Amino acid sequence: MNLPTSIQWGTSKKIEFQYDAGGSQLSRTVYTGTTVDYKQDYVAGVEYRTVGATRKLESIAHAEGRRYNTNVNTASTTEAMRIEYAIRDHLGNTRITFTDKNNNGKIDATNTSSNEILSENHYYAFGMSFGGNVWMNDAADIDNRYQYNGKELNSDHGLGWYNYGARFYDAVLGRFTSTDPLAAKYPNWSPYNYSMNNPLRFIDPDGQQVEDVILRGAAKQEAFNQLQASVKGELTLTMNEGGNVSYTKDGDGKLSKSATQLTNSIDDGSVYVEVMAENTTTTSEGNLYIGGAFMGNEVAISGKLNTVTANQEVNPDVLGKMSDAHGKPGADMLHEVTEAYQGGLMSQKSGVASPSANKEGSVYPEAHNKATKQSGQIFERIYDASGKEMKMAPVGGYPAGVKGADWYVNDKKGNKVVIQTLK
Repeated sequence: MNLPTSIQWGTSKKIEFQYDAGGSQLSRTVYTGTTVDYKQDYVAGVEYRTVGATRKLESIAHAEGRRYNTNVNTASTTEAMRIEYAIRDHLGNTRITFTDKNNNGKIDATNTSSNEILSENHYYAFGMSFGGNVWMNDAADIDNRYQYNGKELNSDHGLGWYNYGARFYDAVLGRFTSTDPLAAKYPNWSPYNYSMNNPLRFIDPDGQQVEDVILRGAAKQEAFNQLQASVKGELTLTMNEGGNVSYTKDGDGKLSKSATQLTNSIDDGSVYVEVMAENTTTTSEGNLYIGGAFMGNEVAISGKLNTVTANQEVNPDVLGKMSDAHGKPGADMLHEVTEAYQGGLMSQKSGVASPSANKEGSVYPEAHNKATKQSGQIFERIYDASGKEMKMAPVGGYPAGVKGADWYVNDKKGNKVVIQTLK
């Protein structure tokens, strides 16, 4: 796994690490010369510290911070556990840690011995600290080491690296300390790459690849469920809190062309597909759409490989009804995702951004044809003010007096299934 088992400074300083078979850290031991300064043991969110012959419980992690033994650095063998809380920003960075020492139900933020704010942290985008206050007025306290991205900062012997589990990260340099496992897939990026130089957009837990099909919006869970249904039996999809979609293969069999299009969309680190999932009938530009809309893309010109952000807007309720009626669950959601990706590939090659589908110069028609197939045809009906069905104009336009419309599909039994109505 390319994980370090020891880091050594000449013969005077050393840190040793132990891991389980899956690569999770079990312990670290800090030496000065041949003397053990201390040993830290990690057991599923519980940490123990051993100094000399004395091993003490140090902390127990919880969702909002930790329970901390204030006697861990004292001669006392009694555990004095207090609850500490962390305020984190949208990237998981620990910004404030605090505790209610006197249990009065409020936080005293005065720079005295009664101060209950333990630390305040600020970071540059790539994690290097640029200030803040560390108020450790209680001599028994040690600073909370879980800071940037909520990862543990290892400062032993001045190391200054964050432990991301699969590798260590140097926030001063903005890179990991070991080569990415799949660096060969990204020849245009550094082999020590971190989230493709875009930490505000991507997470990169293990350096294998960025996750760049991103679902957003109030209906993103519906969109994800449909996307999973479209590749059932071939891929198992996961979606993190930020909406990033990743996958694992089910078995060793060859993937279908449709599933391959989705894996290509996810694996391609140079085309980012953003899907806004809202159960609306008009796009962000104010145009009517039925299920999905190609919203164009933006191109970032690079001397080596252009990167593209492809935008798509979808209505999962409409797409779900359409796919289910045709007996192809999720097929239309998959079409929308791959349509955005195919449009992104075309704009990447040309270096020219594409407008949305209804505008001149859009790559939409070609992207639509190259994407995975839709589940079937959609039909439209129009109505007058009394609700009576009208006929389209001879050239396919709308006659005067149209007051409503609906769109439907024919299921396998020939029944008309309405997927969207406009009044």
